[in-house]
Amino acid sequence: MSQISLTEEAPGLRDEVELHASGFRSIQKKVIKKGARMRRIIATLATHREDSLLLAEFTNKWKTGASDAVERAGRELRRIDIDDLHHIKSLLLSAEGLLPSSYMVSVLDRVLQYEIEADKEILSGAEALDKISDKPAPLTIAKGKDSFRLIERTVFANPERRKRDNGSVWPLTFGDILMSRLQGSVSKASIFKGDPNRVFFVASPECDLLRGKNLHAALLIGGTLEPLAMTEPLFGEDKTTPIITRGKKRYQIRWDFGFPATITLQRAKNHLASDGSAKIAETLRDVSALNLRQQYLDHIGRVGMMALPPRTFNITVQCAYPTKNGDLVVIKIGSKSDLTGVMHIDQRTKTARIAFDQTQEDDFADAILGIDLGDVATNSRSEIEALQQQTQLQQLFRTGFQNLKYPLKPSQAAQLIAPSRSVGNDASQKNKPIGKLFDGESSHPSASVLQNSGFAFTLLSEHD
Repeated sequence: MSQISLTEEAPGLRDEVELHASGFRSIQKKVIKKGARMRRIIATLATHREDSLLLAEFTNKWKTGASDAVERAGRELRRIDIDDLHHIKSLLLSAEGLLPSSYMVSVLDRVLQYEIEADKEILSGAEALDKISDKPAPLTIAKGKDSFRLIERTVFANPERRKRDNGSVWPLTFGDILMSRLQGSVSKASIFKGDPNRVFFVASPECDLLRGKNLHAALLIGGTLEPLAMTEPLFGEDKTTPIITRGKKRYQIRWDFGFPATITLQRAKNHLASDGSAKIAETLRDVSALNLRQQYLDHIGRVGMMALPPRTFNITVQCAYPTKNGDLVVIKIGSKSDLTGVMHIDQRTKTARIAFDQTQEDDFADAILGIDLGDVATNSRSEIEALQQQTQLQQLFRTGFQNLKYPLKPSQAAQLIAPSRSVGNDASQKNKPIGKLFDGESSHPSASVLQNSGFAFTLLSEHD
């Protein structure tokens, strides 16, 4: 293809042909014969071909199985007729105050889930994923990678579903999260008491809120929005909600079980009116809402929670080396002055891992190989020379920087795991230091110290 930017268009082409990133690479025609670029791409795809096929097979089986499950659920739905709906409405829903539209969507959600859980092809495809290597390389293509989207979809109900009127007396339902409409000044007379970062979880039973005329006040649990950023500590699972979006920013919620509150029906209607001070930001799925309420009820009968996927942040990293004259030269990588990638954070072990975008590997290799060692500070030459070796360059994009201390320190060693000759080797890996990782330019030490550090990798900011 001509006259297109592969960097921008490749992710769309990959999705169009229905490939995972581990089975897809792109290369411009003008550089196909340049150096070892094509050979590196082929070697990368071949190395991880088996694992990539396992993942692709599971995806294909899930799509086919889900389609079959929809057909089976549809057959069940066709067994319900107008007379059944009439009986359901007159005998059940009229007493509950629940609308048939909301009730039937909820019932069919569970029927479809039941059918998906019974599909043998989906289960066999999932079982095959257990064979994927325990120590795969990052193989990162950063564009489009966003684990928080997956977490949001497991924690919250779809907002379009929440918009449907269910016939409830109260404008609230169990699992709702109330947030201030304003991000700045908030009235002290509202339930938020002047704090724009204050949020509330609706903990009253859903049946009480549905029938609600005799419910004098709904139970609310207070919480606080805190920044969700790679430089901030990430919460664990207790007393927290890991992700919520307000505007274009993302936050996590720390729930304060020592701050219960109540709200009357009239006040709830006033707060949630179109000109009111509050809005329903999200609604937790049943299992997440139940888990949070059980925690509030002193951990009695606690409901188990599915482990959350690892949390990742998109990052940009500037790479530079010290010269013998005391300067710091920023390496230009193709048309850019920085590397892109992702930072994976393991809150349990307080460690982080950085994986670099493999689409930049060739441009970075060209830049590193073009460094004149005669211009490099004497005490940093060994690190620069080490990275000029083909195996070390590849390792930077295979394993990235691992075992970084988190929360990040102003600076720490940037080390590569030595390439292993055997796959699945459990022996301890030796780390090869190649420089220092700095959390922002402000954390750079003096020029004399930098001359002894090898490469200076500076974590600039998150990238879009």
